Amino acid sequence: MLIDRSVRVDAITTKIGNLPQQVRWGPTLQAVATEVEEPKAEPEATATWKRQQIAALPKIGDLMRSGRIEAFTYFGLKLEDWLGSPGLIDGAGNALRGVNIQKVEPAFDPTYLFPMAFDRASLESAIIQFVGLIVRAPVSCWDTPKIRTALAEPPRKPTTKLREPPPAY
Repeated sequence: MLIDRSVRVDAITTKIGNLPQQVRWGPTLQAVATEVEEPKAEPEATATWKRQQIAALPKIGDLMRSGRIEAFTYFGLKLEDWLGSPGLIDGAGNALRGVNIQKVEPAFDPTYLFPMAFDRASLESAIIQFVGLIVRAPVSCWDTPKIRTALAEPPRKPTTKLREPPPAY
């Protein structure tokens, strides 16, 4: 199972809250806020599909911890965390706490598309057409002897000079 940011965020059902308390410090009472774990707001009532998916995450987490389902991610998905923390990763409300998430290489590296110069319109058009072909093609069309042979061969060095391949991580 591929774990992206939305799965990690939805699996965390708690957030950090503050519990105001009075603490006696010498002759005075001091107001302090103690950090506590409190439930996150649930999705809107109209988002029944999301509520059903979130309700399934504890069972999926149990299956992953038992080894019946394997969890995977790749570097590009981990970069999404730069947008902000997914939440209390080690908190009691994380349905995926303790799950071993393995790193894999992405099936497609979109970073090859972004550094293109505008004067390479024909190359850009070819890449856009290729990506469109991949997105629209049914899975059955990828299971051919020619594609199986191509996938079994070691990858070739890119022929375009868009940029060097990303370093291994």
